[in-house]
Amino acid sequence: MFCLIVPLLVIACGSTASPTPVTTQVKAQTIHGPGFEFETPATWRLGHTLTSASARSRAVTPATVSAQLYRLGKAYSPSEFAAAAHELDRVAKRLVSAAGGTISRSETTTVAGRQIRAYRFNSSHGQSRLGFLLDRKQEVQLLCQAPAGGDPDGACALLFATFRLTG
Repeated sequence: MFCLIVPLLVIACGSTASPTPVTTQVKAQTIHGPGFEFETPATWRLGHTLTSASARSRAVTPATVSAQLYRLGKAYSPSEFAAAAHELDRVAKRLVSAAGGTISRSETTTVAGRQIRAYRFNSSHGQSRLGFLLDRKQEVQLLCQAPAGGDPDGACALLFATFRLTG
């Protein structure tokens, strides 16, 4: 089990000395999928298939995170990112629309040392984030869902920060 250190701000009132940071440890567990791994809170329920790994909070209306592996027909090269991003934007719009949602934000960010396309969207299921990571002949779809009124960033932070390719 790994620990995630979360720094907290400490205010030094009336002191000229630098404040000493206070930290707290949040227990996490590592979930392994086909060629990848990521961390989730230790209390979340884990699930696996041959091509995916997922975790679900134990709340009455749970948050979920998942990573799903897909095989690409031809090898992807990072030099093709601009063209791939355009295609991923189209695919994301279609997937979100099919789920009855609308994209509120799209961006290029970095996960596992690679540029990815990521999207925020709302649907009847709540608020979600979707990311596409391309690596050679594979695509990994990262998905986080928080119930209506929930915060998808809370559900996604650990997934996007700790996701690693292992194969």
